[in-house]
Amino acid sequence: MNNIKLVYIVSILLFISCRSENVKHEITTLPTPKKNATIESIMNRRSVRSYKSEQIKQAELDKILECGINAPSAKNLQPWAIRVIQSEDMINKLNIDYINYTQNNSSATSTHTSDYNILFGAPTFILIAGDTNNAYAQNDCGMLAQNMLLAAESMDIGTCVLGGIVRFINGPQGNDFRAKLDLPDNYQLFIGIVMGYKNEYPSAKPRENTKIKIIS
Repeated sequence: MNNIKLVYIVSILLFISCRSENVKHEITTLPTPKKNATIESIMNRRSVRSYKSEQIKQAELDKILECGINAPSAKNLQPWAIRVIQSEDMINKLNIDYINYTQNNSSATSTHTSDYNILFGAPTFILIAGDTNNAYAQNDCGMLAQNMLLAAESMDIGTCVLGGIVRFINGPQGNDFRAKLDLPDNYQLFIGIVMGYKNEYPSAKPRENTKIKIIS
């Protein structure tokens, strides 16, 4: 009888031990939380103003452009036109024309020395134009641009959004350059983006979360 009790007790202990082993195993093999690649790209992206001379790969550019045109647009009208400038001659001439304009035009907002580079030495310059007959074109082009900025960051490709050079191209002094873009008559340039492999990794600048208000 005592032997039967002993066997019974040992069986219970072994059962409890197995259960304990299984529980420990389940706890230690829980999957680790996955990183959110989209949030990482948003939080890591900076305006880069120094680039390597090497041109970005065509496959990378194609994917960035594809991400751009997959942005939402009102009624899916896609009221944008994208022009990619990678010609060194076009980029150099644009830079020279811009410097000459700022040096010779007293109404220009700033002047630059002859060694200044308005595109910061980036090998790729992307211009985004929108349909001026579409009331939502600026919003839609903005979302397209943001898609491209984040796609580039996910590949560790630097970007910087430019405003002054776009105003220059849109003005009468930019007629020659603008003509080469082959834009429809009712389209206007809204956004310029320089792009290339990073030659710097700037730190994040402070953000003001006081700008956010939740109305309940």
